[in-house]
Amino acid sequence: MFLRTALLVFATLTFGCPESSNAEEKLSHGCTGGITGGGRGGIIHSDGRISVWKIERGGSPRSERELPKNPEGTAGLFALLEELNFEDIHFNHPFYNMHCSLTLTTDGNDHTVSWGDGRLALPPKLARILAEVEKLDGTPKR
Repeated sequence: MFLRTALLVFATLTFGCPESSNAEEKLSHGCTGGITGGGRGGIIHSDGRISVWKIERGGSPRSERELPKNPEGTAGLFALLEELNFEDIHFNHPFYNMHCSLTLTTDGNDHTVSWGDGRLALPPKLARILAEVEKLDGTPKR
């Protein structure tokens, strides 16, 4: 028994404890610009937290509010991001009057897609993700 305990302590001290695989991810999103210079968006966290923000006009203060926690809904969104290989979507189109973006942050690394005019045809994968984001927080994305 002593040998088993000693080996366990040695292994833990030598190799460390396995790190948690529950690293938080977040999806930041929003659109700004246009005639008013305002905008709206939010941040959806993989643990279920959702916050939204709004700017009435360019130069106005940003108002923010927390929505009720929704772990099931956000789990569905992050599963969709993985299923659609969001990090392999490379869609960064110049913006003219409006600027919209989605940024996925995982382990401190960001992947962003961006677009401008709302009339621009979005790739089907991106359109599916935006529809899911809008269901979760109610902010239109274009």
